[in-house]
Amino acid sequence: MYSGALIAVIGFGLVFRSIITLLIVSIFYFILFKMRIDEEERLLYEVFGEEFTSYKKKSKKLIPYIY
Repeated sequence: MYSGALIAVIGFGLVFRSIITLLIVSIFYFILFKMRIDEEERLLYEVFGEEFTSYKKKSKKLIPYIY
């Protein structure tokens, strides 16, 4: 969900051909998503404990194979 929304935001910047919009909005959304993901991970750790920690080591947060 978050990766798709980030790609959509980047797409809007490209459609409007504005580098400033592309950078500012992409960075803004990345920061918001990062904050939300961190909160969700905290809650998942509270519920699943070490099982979630094991899963987290094998998966990426936002961008597959990168981050």
